[in-house]
Amino acid sequence: MKNSKKQVSGFAAQIRRYILKGTNMLDKKTEEVRKIIDIWNPLEDKSSAIEDLSGYQYEAMDIMSSYKIIPGLSLKAAVKNVIEGAFKISLNEAELDTAVEKISRILDK
Repeated sequence: MKNSKKQVSGFAAQIRRYILKGTNMLDKKTEEVRKIIDIWNPLEDKSSAIEDLSGYQYEAMDIMSSYKIIPGLSLKAAVKNVIEGAFKISLNEAELDTAVEKISRILDK
């Protein structure tokens, strides 16, 4: 029984290290994705009317999470679903493609 607890404890420590390592990398990539969306600014002049925008931080996290978690979801679909769903807007396809290309380069690092 004691050996079993040590194995579980050791395994838990490994998981924590893996999560922390992954979190740091995810945070850096999420910040880079946020910057791309902020520069793109799909809301255009409507962005000033949104109180809790936070420079697209939440949208970047949602894009990263959904792309990573949902099997078979393309990056373009993830970006489009999150941005259009969050703000009830229709995105310009050419601008969307440009943003997705830039985000893809970040995720491929």
